[in-house]
Amino acid sequence: MTDKTVTPPLKAQKASSLKPKGSADLQGKITKLEQSLDEKSKEITELKDDKIRTLAEMQNIQSRHHTKLQEAHQYSLRKFIEDLLPILDSLDTGIDTWSAHNDGQSNDTMEGMKVTRDLFLSTIKRYDVEVINPNAGDDFNPQWHEAISMQSSDTIENNKIITVAQKGYQIKDRLVRAAKVVVCQTE
Repeated sequence: MTDKTVTPPLKAQKASSLKPKGSADLQGKITKLEQSLDEKSKEITELKDDKIRTLAEMQNIQSRHHTKLQEAHQYSLRKFIEDLLPILDSLDTGIDTWSAHNDGQSNDTMEGMKVTRDLFLSTIKRYDVEVINPNAGDDFNPQWHEAISMQSSDTIENNKIITVAQKGYQIKDRLVRAAKVVVCQTE
C-alpha cells in the first residue's frame, strides 16, 4: 500500500515561514518614529511661531525706540527754542518801541533789528516752529492762549481776544509757549 499523506504545498509553507521574526517589534519602532516625527514637526512649527513673534517684537521695539528718539529730539529742540524766545521778544519790543516813538520812521538801526528778527523767524521756521499770533476778535482757545487779563468791550464779543500781549509759539502740534492775551468778558 502506498502511504497517502498529504503534504501542504510548498508555497503555503514558505508564506508562513516568511513572517518576519519580531514584526511586532518593527511595528513598534515605526510607530515610535512616526510619533517622534510628529513631535519634531510640532516643535518646528512652535519654533517658527516663536521666530515670527520675536521678529515682530523686535520691530515693535525698534519703532518705540525711534518714536522715543524723535520725542527726545523734539523736547530738546522745544527747550532750545523756549530759551531763545526772550531774544525774539526783545527784538519785537525794540521795533515796536522805536516805531511808537518815531512815528514809524526808520533808520539803519531799526532796519538792522527788523532784518535780524526776520532772519531769526525764518531760521526757527525751518525747524517747524510757528508763531501763534491771534487777531483781535478771534476766539479764545485755552490750548494755545493764556488769558492774562479779562476786560469788557463794546466792540468785541464775550470770550474773544481783545489784544495780544505776547506772541506764542508751537513746534508742529506741540505748544512751546502760549500766546498771552487779554480776553473780553462781559459783565
